[in-house]
Amino acid sequence: MTGKPQMILEGTDGKVHFIPHAPEMEQLRADGHLAQNAFVSFTKNGDVVLVHDFGAARAYLASDHLRDVSKRLIQRGVIPTETEYGGWLGQYHRALSNPPPAIEPRIEPNRTALPAGKRFATRPEDDDG
Repeated sequence: MTGKPQMILEGTDGKVHFIPHAPEMEQLRADGHLAQNAFVSFTKNGDVVLVHDFGAARAYLASDHLRDVSKRLIQRGVIPTETEYGGWLGQYHRALSNPPPAIEPRIEPNRTALPAGKRFATRPEDDDG
């Protein structure tokens, strides 16, 4: 370990990932994003890391976004297979393999997760080793 602040995430690949904190990530956490038990994704685009916060992980399992991701994978010939994972990760893999049918939209004033996710861009700190 480096002694620098890091975020520990369980990936959908079943591995534990250590993500170095950038100052922007600290601000996102202070603003209520990247919360514990949230479903988030990180995508590196050059020297910018795009952070997608989809809100509560359990709610994400029934989201339109997950259903759309699953359908796109299947259309490309990538057939998600169920794994032997337990807990939330097992539920995620089963949801990818068997996407739920479309649900009629409901209007809920205090919705905690947006289907498209909240997107943020951060620049990782220079890693001096």
